[in-house]
Amino acid sequence: MPRRARIGAGGALQDIICRGIERRYIFRDDADLPEFLGRLGGALKETQSVCSLWALIPNQFHVKGIGHMLGGGDQGGLNRRSVR
Repeated sequence: MPRRARIGAGGALQDIICRGIERRYIFRDDADLPEFLGRLGGALKETQSVCSLWALIPNQFHVKGIGHMLGGGDQGGLNRRSVR
């Protein structure tokens, strides 16, 4: 069953978790990590948010921070490389 929509409250502590489908890696090669960090940095700057904690694991990532809800973004690049 799908989750209900989340309410984004500016200034609230946000906890973002993303896991790979079927426990597959989301960071597959050396190009994925810098691309992800660049997108995360851009999203933090754009939303004027602060990232307090982060953990990058091959099949998941966790980000905690204060600010506006950080959106999902386009996964097209990873999907094209992963043939999904």
